[in-house]
Order: sequence, then C-alpha cells, then structure tokens
Amino acid sequence: KNVSMEAKVKFAQAKYVQHSFVAKQFNDRHKHGELMLAIKTSDVRALVQYVAQGFDIQESLPGLEEDGITPLHYAVMKGSVVCTAFLAAHPGTDINATTSITMSTPLHSAVK
Repeated sequence: KNVSMEAKVKFAQAKYVQHSFVAKQFNDRHKHGELMLAIKTSDVRALVQYVAQGFDIQESLPGLEEDGITPLHYAVMKGSVVCTAFLAAHPGTDINATTSITMSTPLHSAVK
C-alpha cells in the first residue's frame, strides 16, 4: 500500500498515546541497538514501542554518546523521514539539542 507520511505519523502518535500507560525505564545497550536499527530501517512501529516503554529519547545513543547524538539526530542522519517526523512531533524531544563536538542540531544535519 502507498500510505502517506502524514498517515504514518498520525498512526505512530496514536500508537504512542495508546501504549504510554506501560511506560517503564530501561537503558540497556541491547534496547539501544534495537532502537537504532528501528530508526535505520524506518520501522516507526518499533520506534513507537520503545518510546512507549520509557526509552529516553533525549539520551545520547551508545557509541555516539561522546558526540551527543540523540535519536532525532540519528533519524535525520539516516534519512528516515517517518522516524524524524515522529520524534520531532513528540513532546519529549528537544529539537534544538546540539551535538557535543560540532554543536549541530538535527536541522543542521538535515540541510547538509
């Protein structure tokens, strides 16, 4: 099916709200790897599940923490439009977060 990006974002947001009651904290590296894979493959359903389970979307990603790369930075860098849209629309996302070394925001990465 050819589903519009807007429809995918609305689905992702609705799914997040539906599952937010199960929120719990977790920070293990395996889950970070799964989150990174979900973003890299534009699997917004998996991304929504990780956020609903309590993943801190402002936390730097493993292996990229010294650079301060957040999931939104990563989604932009990987070209995942649907994951970028979901993360940018999420109320817990700081769209002005900067990387540690280059002080780049996700917008800076998007226009490169």
